[in-house]
Amino acid sequence: MNRTKLPFSTAPYILFLLLFPGTILYYVATTNGLIPALITGYFGKTSAAALAILAPLYLWTTLRTGRIAVIDLTYFGFLLFFLCIVIFNKEEESYIFTWHMVSIAQCAAVFLICKGAFRVNRLPGLALKTAWIASSACILIFTVDGRFSLRELPSDVDKIPGYQTFALCYLLLSVVLVTGVRSLPTRCIAHAVAIACLYINGARSEFVAYALFAATYEFLSSKNKGLPILALIIVAAGSVATISSGIVEIPDSRVANLLDLQHDNSSNERSRIASEGLNKIMESPILGSYGKYEKGEYIHNILSAWNDLGLFGFLFILIISIGPAAKLGINIALGRAQTNREISAFSILAVTIVLLLVGKYFTYLLLPAALGLYSSSNLKIEDN
Repeated sequence: MNRTKLPFSTAPYILFLLLFPGTILYYVATTNGLIPALITGYFGKTSAAALAILAPLYLWTTLRTGRIAVIDLTYFGFLLFFLCIVIFNKEEESYIFTWHMVSIAQCAAVFLICKGAFRVNRLPGLALKTAWIASSACILIFTVDGRFSLRELPSDVDKIPGYQTFALCYLLLSVVLVTGVRSLPTRCIAHAVAIACLYINGARSEFVAYALFAATYEFLSSKNKGLPILALIIVAAGSVATISSGIVEIPDSRVANLLDLQHDNSSNERSRIASEGLNKIMESPILGSYGKYEKGEYIHNILSAWNDLGLFGFLFILIISIGPAAKLGINIALGRAQTNREISAFSILAVTIVLLLVGKYFTYLLLPAALGLYSSSNLKIEDN
C-alpha cells in the first residue's frame, strides 16, 4: 500500500466531533429544550456538509501528490459501482433510489472523516475527551424506564434518530477515544462506561461490537496474552453472578434478548427475511434482484449485497472488507504492525466483518468508518 502524506487532519477531527458526539448532544439538548431545534435531520445534513468540505480537499491532495492508497481506490471504486447500479435501476418515486443515494454519500463522508480524524497526532485530545464524557453522561442520565430513548421524551423535535444511530455514533466515539488512551486502568474504566451506555441504549449489534472490540484490542495490546483472557473470564463470571443474585437491578434492554434469540421476534423476523432473500438470489445469482423487496424487508447481512448488486458486487465488498483485515492481522501476527492505531483498526475491522456476516445491511456505516481507520493507520503520522 502506498504510504501517502495527508496534509489535513484538523478539519476531519472537527467534523468527527460534530457528526458523532455532536448528533447525541444535539438531540439531547433539543429534546430537553436546552437549545432550539435549528436543524432537521442533523446527522444527514452534517455528513453531507462534511462530504462537501472533505471531498474537494481529498481530490486536490490526490491530484497534487499523484498517489492514492489502495484501500481508498478500491472502496471508492465500490461506491462508484454501487452508484451505477442505483442509477441504472432508478424508478420514479422510488424510496430505494433516495435511500441508496443518501447511503453512498454518507459512506463516502464517514470514510473521509475517520481517515482524517484518526491521524490527529495527540488523540484523544481535550475536545474528544470532553465530548465522550458529555455523551456518556447524557446516555446515562436522559433515560426513560432505564433506556436511552429520546423519541419517548415529550418534545416537539421532528425526526429524532433511532437508537441505532445514537449507538453507532457512541461506538465510534468510544473506539477513537480508547485508541489514544495508553493507561490500562483508564481504558478499563472507559470500556466499562461504554458497555453500560450501549446496554442502556439497547442496540444489540453495537453492544456486541464494542464488547468484541474491547476484548480484541486489549488481547492484542497486552504483552502477557493470558491476562486479558483471565480478566474477561472474571468479569463475565462476576457479571452473571451479580445479575443472577439480584443484588444489582439491571434495567431492561433489547440486549438481554440476546440470551434467548429463539423467542426473540426481531431475530425470527430477520431469519424469515433472509430465507426469502436467499431464494431471490438463487433465482438470479449473477445479476441479483436489486430492490425486489418491501420497505425494510432487505436481508440483514452481507448477502444483501448479492441480492442488490449481484455476484460481482458481493465479491467486491467481501474483498474490501476481509482483505484489509487479513493483511493487517498477518502484519500484527508477524510483529510488523504493533501501534495502538493499527491494533485498533484491525479490531474494529474484525468486528465489522462479524456484524456484516450476522446482522447488518452492506451499507452499514461502521464499514466505511473501519476502512477509514485502516487507511489512516497505514499513513505516516505527523504533527499537525
